[in-house]
Amino acid sequence: MLFFAKQWGRVAGCILAAVIFLFTLTSLDILRPYPELLRSSHKDIADAHAQDIPYRPQDEPESIGTSEAKVDNDETTPGHGEPKAEATATRDGTISTTAHHIFLEGTRAPEAAPSPSSEDSNEPSSAPEPTEAAFRKTIVMGKLSDEDTEWVAELGEWQSVVYTVDLDGNETSPTGFKTEMNKAKEATPYLTYLVDHYDTFPDVAVFIHSHRNGWPAAWHNDAKGYDAINMLNQLKMEAVLDRGFVNLRCIGDPGCPAEIQLNRNPPEQSRHAEIAYPYVYGDFFNMTVDQVRQQVPIIATPCCAQFAVSREQVRKRPKAEYERFLQLIKDSKYDDETLGTVMEYMWHILFGRDPVHCENTQQCWSIVYGRPADWSNFG
Repeated sequence: MLFFAKQWGRVAGCILAAVIFLFTLTSLDILRPYPELLRSSHKDIADAHAQDIPYRPQDEPESIGTSEAKVDNDETTPGHGEPKAEATATRDGTISTTAHHIFLEGTRAPEAAPSPSSEDSNEPSSAPEPTEAAFRKTIVMGKLSDEDTEWVAELGEWQSVVYTVDLDGNETSPTGFKTEMNKAKEATPYLTYLVDHYDTFPDVAVFIHSHRNGWPAAWHNDAKGYDAINMLNQLKMEAVLDRGFVNLRCIGDPGCPAEIQLNRNPPEQSRHAEIAYPYVYGDFFNMTVDQVRQQVPIIATPCCAQFAVSREQVRKRPKAEYERFLQLIKDSKYDDETLGTVMEYMWHILFGRDPVHCENTQQCWSIVYGRPADWSNFG
């Protein structure tokens, strides 16, 4: 029995010695780097996966990869007397804080006004979304002196620029705008606006006729009652911005599928615009008549010179080109009807569409006006 007691005493002593030895190593920080290393490796893996996660502001500051930024330990910012604030460095490198002035590791961060919505929150502030008031859209039209265009005032969200086209040089326009001459129907006021407002062009401009509604005066308006107000109230600004140019008429008749045929055989002398087209187009784009006939043998798009265009699309051409186009119209030998019809089938090309620009009517209604596929309500 004495022998076994001595053996158990030796075992207990070995165990006690091992415990003391491990405790000593821990106190000397020999083992501590290993768990830290494990935690560091785990963080690196997490950060790597975080690159695949779409960043959303609402995820901060809990999102992977977020770390706390150091702030000066003083209770107030030196020289300013303002309270110290918590600051969070987010994965996009910005600093979220509720105070005007902070110090990041001894360096003063750029000043920024606090967001009222985030004063009592740890969530980072974000820039306000643009308001609808900041979006500018303008109606452009030409009118004769005796035409009533007061109806545009009913479209309160729209600005309007209405050119009186038949005034003498010394007459003042009641609308504040007039053209130098009455030529090529709506083409002169449209090009005049493009030249005069090129540098201040709105987000979207809609070029339309002066008559508001009804049959037959406004038969070409794609809206209930053939009403321009209904048409513009339904027009989708996102479609205009996305496409750059939209014809406001979706119905292809007249205009599609082949309104202007430059190589028609035999030629039809009654089609004055078709005969004049290659000459006007050639002047606009510095081409010979033969080159025009070869490169754009067919031109087609829904009638009737009413369209919407974005600022970005307009500015794809320099202002000097619109000035030259306007001067060519002024100098042209063609009559008002012929020249106006030529331009009716050229606007879509000026604004980046193919010579043949004919779209399925229902698809156009859906995209441009948000109408159901079976919409056909003109009553």
